[in-house]
Amino acid sequence: MFAAPELEAWIIADWSNSIARHPDFRGRHERMRYWLSQEKNIPFNEPESFSEYDEDRDCCREKLSQALVDSSVLAEFDSLSTRYSKGLHTPALLQDIRPDEVQRRCPLFRKLYNSIRFS
Repeated sequence: MFAAPELEAWIIADWSNSIARHPDFRGRHERMRYWLSQEKNIPFNEPESFSEYDEDRDCCREKLSQALVDSSVLAEFDSLSTRYSKGLHTPALLQDIRPDEVQRRCPLFRKLYNSIRFS
């Protein structure tokens, strides 16, 4: 159910309560966001629409999680800066998102959230 879109779409949908507040990305979250929107064309107002499902590979064609990793290690950042980790950061940041913010930008999240909330 979550292969397309990736969970990271929900983190991006509430950037100001997730990446922007995390101490590992302090001082560089704005540049990361700019790079993701300009270089990877990630639509921050509807991040679930990023990429397409690849039936042959059974995953997204372009990985949102990899784009986050790439944005965290731009050449202009200090080489000692923390790299985004899907295993470490994704679970932590999912705890920080606000469902009301995410459901405004992510229809699939809204459907899941409402089915859980109202069941």
